[in-house]
Amino acid sequence: MNRSKLGQQLGCLFEVGFNIGLLSYIKQKKFKCNYGNLYEQDLEQINFAKIVRRLCDNLGIISPQDREIVKQWANFFMLKSCLAGLNFLAEYFAAIGWDKQRIRQRLEIVYFQSYLANDNTLNTYIKEENQVYQDWVSQFKNKTIDTQKYQQKGEFLKADTLIYLRYQHQVRIIAIDYSIFAIQSIKDLQDLNNIEVLRQILLSNISYLKSKSVFANLGLDSNSNSLLFSQSLSQYYKAFARKDKKTIKMIQAGSYAYSFWNWLQIQQQISEQDEVTFNIIGYSARSGCFPLS
Repeated sequence: MNRSKLGQQLGCLFEVGFNIGLLSYIKQKKFKCNYGNLYEQDLEQINFAKIVRRLCDNLGIISPQDREIVKQWANFFMLKSCLAGLNFLAEYFAAIGWDKQRIRQRLEIVYFQSYLANDNTLNTYIKEENQVYQDWVSQFKNKTIDTQKYQQKGEFLKADTLIYLRYQHQVRIIAIDYSIFAIQSIKDLQDLNNIEVLRQILLSNISYLKSKSVFANLGLDSNSNSLLFSQSLSQYYKAFARKDKKTIKMIQAGSYAYSFWNWLQIQQQISEQDEVTFNIIGYSARSGCFPLS
């Protein structure tokens, strides 16, 4: 069994599931959005059972027992990612104070970008790529896009998830890039119905989280009980490793946000009165998000 390939393809399922969670939250809260029924049409074409069969076939898995275990993991990743997407937006709006009813009524999802076809469905749902891009841009009335330019590496049409939010003159642009590598830490896919397997996965994730801080084993000896760092540095209290995969994903997301920002300016979608905030996120299936604002 090719675990590297398996992790990559489960990653596609995670991305789809996360975006389904985001879309579900938007629909539940009845936010005003410009994409209409675009994503409902895509979701109607996604057949999860067909995706699982394609996943097993791509990996050359014949054994019924192994195919059942892969199905368990596919279910696990889809459930985990969908709940993660749903909770992400709920926690995001709460954190920035946009969860109040009076704000929700005026909040607009100007643009939402998510790829729910082709590679992300293991090619069980095929949609012409240029049509995908044109459907996205149709969220802006009477706007066109140079797809050849903006589908290049680092340009915003390559973003996993891109959201443009507006509340009056406050604008927020969220760019998310996903990383799925937890599966690489498991020597063999194991039966998720086994409680001991679940316990080991949980312990492994906890250990991983504890090890990620650069200051995990740092001790400070000081005569003062007061804060050792200036207040201006308080928001940068958490250091990160430059070679960390989630950091790389965050950098990629930043590239997409910058590309999108440039296109918005060219299209005159941002006024001088607008206050724009970027939220750049590298999201790991193993340990959640690493945000930068």
